[in-house]
Amino acid sequence: MPRAITIALAVLAAPAAATLADLEALMEKQEGLVLELASQVEQQHRLRCGLTVSDCHEMSYDNCGTRYPCQTCPADGLDIAACGTGKGGLFDYTVSSVRLAGTVDTDGDNNPRDDEVKETVCYTRHLDDWFVSTNADNQASQVYGDQLPQLYFGGHNGAFRIYPARHSETCGNYDTRERPWYVAASSGPKDVVLVLDTSGSMSSYDRIGLIKTATKDVIDALTIGDHFGVVEFNSGAQTLNPGGRLLQATVENKDSIKALVDNLAAGGGTNFYNGFYAAFDLLDTSTANEFTSNCHTAILFLTDGDGGSTGLYDMINQRNAAHDATVFTYSLGSGANDVVPKQIACETGGLWAEVPDGDDLSSYMTGYYKLLAIGPGDGANEGFTAWVEPYAFSTGGGMGTTVSAPVYDRSASPPMFIGVAGIDYTVDDPYR
Repeated sequence: MPRAITIALAVLAAPAAATLADLEALMEKQEGLVLELASQVEQQHRLRCGLTVSDCHEMSYDNCGTRYPCQTCPADGLDIAACGTGKGGLFDYTVSSVRLAGTVDTDGDNNPRDDEVKETVCYTRHLDDWFVSTNADNQASQVYGDQLPQLYFGGHNGAFRIYPARHSETCGNYDTRERPWYVAASSGPKDVVLVLDTSGSMSSYDRIGLIKTATKDVIDALTIGDHFGVVEFNSGAQTLNPGGRLLQATVENKDSIKALVDNLAAGGGTNFYNGFYAAFDLLDTSTANEFTSNCHTAILFLTDGDGGSTGLYDMINQRNAAHDATVFTYSLGSGANDVVPKQIACETGGLWAEVPDGDDLSSYMTGYYKLLAIGPGDGANEGFTAWVEPYAFSTGGGMGTTVSAPVYDRSASPPMFIGVAGIDYTVDDPYR
């Protein structure tokens, strides 16, 4: 499975003084560090059963309300209201801090109630020694200038530990599992085709609005190592992709397709056959012209109706032989067919989900990559890392990129995915 490396993008963002060899050496250093971090997390996970309550009680710092023991304010690069106007952010380079996704059940003090989340917060606390020593090494080497990289681990359960510790202006609005660096490391490069029912019934309960939001969330989580496409179907079917081929998931391509998704409207009947036929046409054209990641292929099929099954299974099996696509199916609302989508998912090694009206469709559809996460954990992909296209950091401080690596419980066979380790890199540093 190829690494999704963005050397060319880094070169464009860095001053001319940085040579390609310089950037390659720095990226190799980053990859080595993130693999070491992933190994550290796996080691602490193995040791978790020996922990006691006293090992963890009041020893983790929450990013919302707690005051860190050695925080500094201001800190360059961030503008956090708690420091006052124009005074940057609160940092503490002696400890890490914990963030929890909004879906994590917490009490009034932002403490998790879920036992697995508590366990993740507990065993990852012992990463602090490694964080501090690694940061000291990075500072001494001066390879990163004055913008030292942030180090972190995002658990599959919504727990997130980041170093150095810093506060956030809002809580619960950052879910690592929906971030491109997380999805890239967990599933590797992939081709993703979304097949969306836009029949007349989709106007009920604002289902068309739910589809638009969920589709854009799936697209947002893709990275430059991925290719993607969108097919809409009702009585007929058509792809939204210009040229009838998959697009590389660059920021520009993602934005252009999301704009087309916003223009989708409900109308017409429901024909599953036409939807899948158009999806395989898209894959065939893309493969023939090498517009593909040459790795996993996933089809995400969503419907709220009953589009028939005559000839459908035979057509999918025949045309999918060339792609070995895993099909994930979603039945939205009380009137949706569950038999046909469920069988399609079963026959292709995918998953089916029943999504009630009013539920969070995005959380169902954006979770498809979890099944693909088994792949990067096998022996053939040992040492796998992923890079994402440069982006604006959510906390401010300019543009950067992330290298990430999957983390597994390797006592299970096959290894069980437990999260992603990541390291940030400010693109225009240290060569300013």
